[in-house]
Amino acid sequence: MMRKKTETGADMTKTAEIMSYITEQTGYAEAVSKSVMDAFVGFLALSLRQGENVTVKGLGTFSVKNVPARKSRNPRTGEAVDVPAKKRPGFKYSVTFKESIQEMAPLAEEEVPPPPVEEEIPPLPVEKGQPERVWHISEKGKAVKKTEGKIKSLTPSTMVYGNGYKTWTKASDVPELSYLVA
Repeated sequence: MMRKKTETGADMTKTAEIMSYITEQTGYAEAVSKSVMDAFVGFLALSLRQGENVTVKGLGTFSVKNVPARKSRNPRTGEAVDVPAKKRPGFKYSVTFKESIQEMAPLAEEEVPPPPVEEEIPPLPVEKGQPERVWHISEKGKAVKKTEGKIKSLTPSTMVYGNGYKTWTKASDVPELSYLVA
């Protein structure tokens, strides 16, 4: 995943990277991932505007706090200013999410292991009259067997196996699947 550094040196993840990750993990088209992301953000905004908290199990709770109107001063002129009441959104991480961050050791991109396979997948026999090739696709860390016609789209980094490839290979390195790589 590509990350940009802010002026303070902290990582900054772009929304496009999040959508790309969702696309890669679910196998859905990027447009579907964008729609899901937009719908989630819209739901959060609507719920918080109505004063409701939104709890996402395993992540945390989004909340809204009503901040009353107050008097303040303009730091440049010293003039008294009325600050109107407003709603301030907030977020509190769940305990399980905090613990999961502590348990995970960061891996460099080149150190990421291939997806786990519960058992060795034998090479697929080539049968006469076979209408479609069968591939094993890494989805959510598991090998899923799919015919080529059932694969909607692949990201370049999706790992695939089968049809003469004896190891897990990135979809971008498999010429037969180039028309499916987004």
